[in-house]
Amino acid sequence: MTRICQFFILIVTTGFLFLSQTSTAQVDDAHFGISSLHNQNAAFLDEYNRTVILHGLNEMNKRAPYRPDAIGFDLKSMQFFNTYGFNAVRLGVFWAAIEPIPGVYNFSYLDKIKHTIELLKDYGIYTLIDFHQDGYSSKYNNGLGAPVWAALSPTEEGVKPGFPVNLFGGQDGISLVTDRNYEFFWTNQSGPGGRDLQNYYFDMVKVVSRFFLHTSGIMGYEIMNEPFPGVTWSTCYDEKTKFSAGCPQFDINFLSPFYSSFVSAIRSVDKDRIVFYEPNVFFDSGSPTFVMAPKDNNIGFSFHNYDNDDPKQVFDYARQHVAATTSVPFMTEFGAALADTSQLTELVEMADQDQLSWLEWAYTNNPGFKFAHFPKIPDDQRDQGIVYDATLPLEGNNVKWDRLRVLSRVYPQVVAGKIREYQFVFTSKVFTLRYDIKNAAGQSISSNPYSKIFIPRFIYPLGYKIKVEGARVVETPDKNVLILKNKTESNAVSLIIFPV
Repeated sequence: MTRICQFFILIVTTGFLFLSQTSTAQVDDAHFGISSLHNQNAAFLDEYNRTVILHGLNEMNKRAPYRPDAIGFDLKSMQFFNTYGFNAVRLGVFWAAIEPIPGVYNFSYLDKIKHTIELLKDYGIYTLIDFHQDGYSSKYNNGLGAPVWAALSPTEEGVKPGFPVNLFGGQDGISLVTDRNYEFFWTNQSGPGGRDLQNYYFDMVKVVSRFFLHTSGIMGYEIMNEPFPGVTWSTCYDEKTKFSAGCPQFDINFLSPFYSSFVSAIRSVDKDRIVFYEPNVFFDSGSPTFVMAPKDNNIGFSFHNYDNDDPKQVFDYARQHVAATTSVPFMTEFGAALADTSQLTELVEMADQDQLSWLEWAYTNNPGFKFAHFPKIPDDQRDQGIVYDATLPLEGNNVKWDRLRVLSRVYPQVVAGKIREYQFVFTSKVFTLRYDIKNAAGQSISSNPYSKIFIPRFIYPLGYKIKVEGARVVETPDKNVLILKNKTESNAVSLIIFPV
């Protein structure tokens, strides 16, 4: 008798309503393999129009050769993701690595990235390709992202601290070199050969999207990580309210047109994958955004939440922005320096309330460039990762188990319908899920009416009970997942999982 069947008997004896007959058919990968995702009414839908929820981590190598496999992101890491229920990764790629010389592209680098993406797909993990930058470029300013030839600011006198302090030029004698580099990019100054910087960027993006056009496992592209206004940052700042007013002039006049041009560039090559845009970096700590969503049907809003004082504020602003657009929200960074697991728990539980997919920062955090001391951020960058060093065995002190046990939680990975609500309460270990049989597009799902709920083994060491209405449980050899199949006569499904 299977373990699931034992739970059925236990549920029956306690008088709960449950399925009247169990399917013993095994569910193969065809029901839950990696497929293309698209945005429908601010939700991720797969090729069967089922709702998909993504939980995952960031991984990127911030030093040459800029490949995650070079810092231990290999099969054992992917098995780690799979074991703890992470079905997505935000994989950083860098303009400096892709185009080290103007107009000359490093296809060997892209081929290595492609190999990593294909391995991730084999483990059921979606890849979000993130065109990453922090502090623009390594030239003069202890940042990374753009190639040195695209950093047009001349060297300037003044203090040149590490990231992120180097962003705030003009304050306390800090050099303006970083801010000038951003200014030249946002105002689209001429680079080598007289070509505009942004045109170089868009051409690079087209090369990348063309290279990966037929590579399965890629869910989408993120335009730029944490865009910073540059020299105009001080216009967003007030001594009393800090950055609470946001940066409307930068968002409207520079960031929004850049995003629209980016989408046009990538759509000239890739018509289908989701393209994600970010608000400016101050949104991450509770500032409003005035960025306008690019006009496209398959757009995502990628945002970060590092507001330690009021993380709810970031969720509120994200919710307001999504309500005014057609964008699907995706919290692609949070956590990082949070040593307090209670706040980490609060963040993921608030994400559940909004049915948000998320990617925590980070699986590992490679110390790839000079990092300045900053409040609430550990001086050793590697302490921001769940794993300290991926080249070492993933055991003992090399893993932050307390944080991992918050992030590895019960959640619905695939739902054959439109989710009404779901929640996993960390303290009680009770999980609830309710969904309508019709999906976010208002369509009935008949070709693949299976849902998958991830259940970490450590959550229920003595087993768990279930109560389900509107669906039946399908037996699977993987005890980390619960599979439901919609009943044809049902309009909605409800599920409760709780400890024995």
